[in-house]
Amino acid sequence: MRVMEMKLNHATKAELEEREQLIRECEEELARRKRSRNSLMPVSRLPTELLLKIIAIAWGDCASSRPMFLLHVSHVCWLWRMVALDTPALWARVGLANPRHVKLMLKRSKGVPLTVCGEVKTYAYSGKREREAFLVALRKLQRIRELDLRILDPPHDDGTRPRKLRKQVLHQLVSLTVADETFYSDKVFATWLPELDCPSLQHLSVSRWAITRRGYGKLLRPSLLSLSMDRDHIEFSDLVVLLENLPQLQSLTLKECFQRPRSALTPVLRGPTRKATMRRLESLVLVDTLLHCSTLFVHLDIPAAINIEMVLSSFTCKHSYSHNGRRVDEEVPLSDVVESITTLAQGVFNESSQVKLAIADRTRDMSDYYSHYSRGVDDVDARRWQDYVAWAAEGPRMLISVFNGTHSSEYGEADSGDVKEALVRSLAEPDLKYLQVDPTSGMKAGHWKRRFGHLVNVTRLWVARADHEFLDALSIQGAASQQEGMDRPAPLFPRLEYLTIEDISPHAGEDFPSRLAVALESRERKLAHLDIRGVTGWPSEDVAQLSDIVVKLTIAPPANAINTHGYEYDEKTQLYAEAPPDSSWSEAELSDREDDVDERDLYLED
Repeated sequence: MRVMEMKLNHATKAELEEREQLIRECEEELARRKRSRNSLMPVSRLPTELLLKIIAIAWGDCASSRPMFLLHVSHVCWLWRMVALDTPALWARVGLANPRHVKLMLKRSKGVPLTVCGEVKTYAYSGKREREAFLVALRKLQRIRELDLRILDPPHDDGTRPRKLRKQVLHQLVSLTVADETFYSDKVFATWLPELDCPSLQHLSVSRWAITRRGYGKLLRPSLLSLSMDRDHIEFSDLVVLLENLPQLQSLTLKECFQRPRSALTPVLRGPTRKATMRRLESLVLVDTLLHCSTLFVHLDIPAAINIEMVLSSFTCKHSYSHNGRRVDEEVPLSDVVESITTLAQGVFNESSQVKLAIADRTRDMSDYYSHYSRGVDDVDARRWQDYVAWAAEGPRMLISVFNGTHSSEYGEADSGDVKEALVRSLAEPDLKYLQVDPTSGMKAGHWKRRFGHLVNVTRLWVARADHEFLDALSIQGAASQQEGMDRPAPLFPRLEYLTIEDISPHAGEDFPSRLAVALESRERKLAHLDIRGVTGWPSEDVAQLSDIVVKLTIAPPANAINTHGYEYDEKTQLYAEAPPDSSWSEAELSDREDDVDERDLYLED
């Protein structure tokens, strides 16, 4: 069968080309008009410096989890695209999406030092694109300045699949972050990681790799400025040896990375121990049990520390070890455990005048702080923590976060009340001036005396959700009930001058103002200023009585009441009062009201 072909003559071809050219010109004109319209929109009127800053911050936060984000941003509008393309530093942060995407990022980065971040899945049946993207990035190995990898290995893998990095010399590498995200066990050993040669390494973060002491000895460099170890079990003595070889270290973070000591701890806590002196260490963050944190402080000397944080997931003072083939259970005295923390606090604040201690309840995401210790924690209370923060004005700061939940009794937990009292005494020097407690509800009057009775120099006290127990602790009569047999009871905070009460406990009752007046009147020293916030509807006679007892009294309703219910501030009495309704009308307003007609009246029949 013969197929007939139709050929276009020259005139038709010329006309087609002319129309195609006209279509292209129209499309270009339409694009120009769209850009002109978009230039008037707010998205295109941001200053270039501000727009670049916004894109850089957003891209820095999501490059690992959303590697295509920058490409999508560059397609928002013409201005955003030009700003992105003219900034090679943006494209130097390479997320591991796929090989083609990585090649584009490398091309647009134009030789700028690279930051490579993302997941590397070593499973044989998945993660092929990420692995190939990672290999493409490794072609520019000498340009890599920061490397942030999350390795996802199967349980039978030993972590050797990224062998392309083994025995490589990364001259420009400054920051290395490697995390194993298998969650199978703690026996994942990296054979390639310690073989890296990073002569310029300054920041190292390792999570779940269980590197040996010898491996860390190869990886750690004297130039290191910050070190973070997360669930990477190591012995205390090995850590001391490693830290002694890091003279420039300024920041240290340790999260559940200690092995259980193999001998008794009481002699270690009481006797002389080999210490690592970290003369430049300024920041120390610990997430572990009370016993492990205390043992570490025995091994450390940090004279330059200005920020110390401890997150205590357990109060256990029970230690088990093997001796001559037999298990030995050791109960370490709480006084010995807290002694090293007290010594550390005294060293931190030795040259600074400690001026404030704050105690506050808060919540934390437990998954970020501990894993295997969670087996002894009640899931219902897993978010309840209490922070103890001591700091000096323009000086060091020390935070201890205590778990407030319920621990299993089989782990030998110390009484939480005893631990809290011991921590307060370790952080609060007798010359403390400013104390902040939030909340006060739930604390008995006796707890106030035992926990804060030694703070005789406090002049400023800030409390939240105060109740009757607090008033009993504050009054002389309450002190007498706690000190029976003494001729003259010692009041709590005898030098108190300024008292701020932020909100009242819902269980305080209507007689709280009168009981507050009785408590303050029983004290020998008159308050210079009583500031009560977040209350309304107090009887005028109680307010008058409080005004006679203190030198200065201020009472403020809740902030939302001030904004919505028209409370006015009386300069003379320095109190907030509800503004009286204005029932008077001007003649003009009256004439307007006579002409007002309710819309419903329009539908009423005569």
